[in-house]
Amino acid sequence: MLEQGKYEIRVCWDEEAKPLWEEAYEDLTAERAGMFGAITARAEAQALRLAMIYALADGSERIKRPHVESALAIWEYSQESVRHIFGDAIGDPDADRVLAALRHETEGLSRTDVSGLFGRNKSSTDLDRIAQVLVSANRLQITRVFVDGSKKKVEWWRAV
Repeated sequence: MLEQGKYEIRVCWDEEAKPLWEEAYEDLTAERAGMFGAITARAEAQALRLAMIYALADGSERIKRPHVESALAIWEYSQESVRHIFGDAIGDPDADRVLAALRHETEGLSRTDVSGLFGRNKSSTDLDRIAQVLVSANRLQITRVFVDGSKKKVEWWRAV
């Protein structure tokens, strides 16, 4: 096996493997949010490397269907491990804190309540940034409603 490492070889696709790879490629390149997305970025490159390693370990100069299947199985296991370890964390400590609080409040929280989570030590700009992070990750719904007969609408945050 070490002898093979001395020579340059070109690894190509086997015709039976191409359709499987093309089918998987779309899912592998899909955009993912939060820590999960950051950690699993470039999934297609990682899965391709795995398939190539399987082909080379098999002594083949062609990436065959079993090599792709094995690589995709390992990648799926890796993704599930990331999901288990990091859950749906955003990766922004403030946004993750708000999201955790919102999960415990079925009715949601007012913007004032969210400010209270931080001891009223976050500026309006900070709260806007936190809201934007959560909305961009499809984790937050913001509505403006009248509460308790008030004449002014209150901004209400709910976890999605």
